[in-house]
Amino acid sequence: MKKITMILSVLIGLTTYGQECSYLKNEVDEFTGAKKILTTSEVFLTHTDSILKKYYRNRDYTTINTSVGNIGGIKVIYFSIKLLTKDAYKYYGSINSGDDCIFKTTEGMITLKISKSDFGDTNYDRDYTTYSTYFIITDEEIKQLQDVKIEKIRFYWGKGYNDYDVVNKDLLSSQLRCIK
Repeated sequence: MKKITMILSVLIGLTTYGQECSYLKNEVDEFTGAKKILTTSEVFLTHTDSILKKYYRNRDYTTINTSVGNIGGIKVIYFSIKLLTKDAYKYYGSINSGDDCIFKTTEGMITLKISKSDFGDTNYDRDYTTYSTYFIITDEEIKQLQDVKIEKIRFYWGKGYNDYDVVNKDLLSSQLRCIK
């Protein structure tokens, strides 16, 4: 009876752990043998400036979704940014490789370097612009982000920076546990 109880406890623990991660891709490349892991994208933050709230009553002006990946040992945080304007480049400019993104956490500040530039992709029919970028991260940066809540980020655009409150404060911490 003790063995059955112990086996059930282990199985339940493994099942619970596996349910925390939602993968878009979790495979081994058949040619290189490199492991490819990519979590599904989830909402990290939403933001609408107070002066825009009357125009965007039931919608968020800015949405940043995030996912994380591990491709052959290279670990990455992906940002997909959607702005509800076709004039995003005029207001924000581009995202530039090498610029900073500062994460204010419960334990202090963590600065990551943007690894991919983007000029935005505008959908003129639907009045929005999307930007995609990523951060290549080290094991030390993963340790810093893994067990903290992210309260705010400062994101540097080509024409300045914006501070955003994070709505899903433990998302990156949870996602990073999925790519070990």
